[in-house]
Amino acid sequence: MAQSGVGEFEDVLDMHGLAALLKVSHEWVRVRVKRREIPFTRLPGTRLVRFTTEHVRAILAAGDQPALNGPLATPPPRPQTVPDAAPMPPVDIRRRRGGTSPTRSGGPVDVRRRSPAA
Repeated sequence: MAQSGVGEFEDVLDMHGLAALLKVSHEWVRVRVKRREIPFTRLPGTRLVRFTTEHVRAILAAGDQPALNGPLATPPPRPQTVPDAAPMPPVDIRRRRGGTSPTRSGGPVDVRRRSPAA
């Protein structure tokens, strides 16, 4: 006996069938299809919408929520630590301002210790 090929196809649901399967209203499904928030197949040349098993799995997977409390909760990810960098050398902020200089001449500051003049 030859197979007719119908058994090769998955179960296909319409909007009412998906609503019954998900236990939501037909309106909920209609709005999500209109906003293209859930996957669906539109039959060519019509406004008819159908949902395959893959579509239903994708809709359910999109709503998966991790357990936040209790024994099945996953711990939050640890922040990545950055290795300590070499300390920065001190910066003389007087030279960076570009405004007034601590000397009246306006030149660079000589910080070397001068020997007493003889």
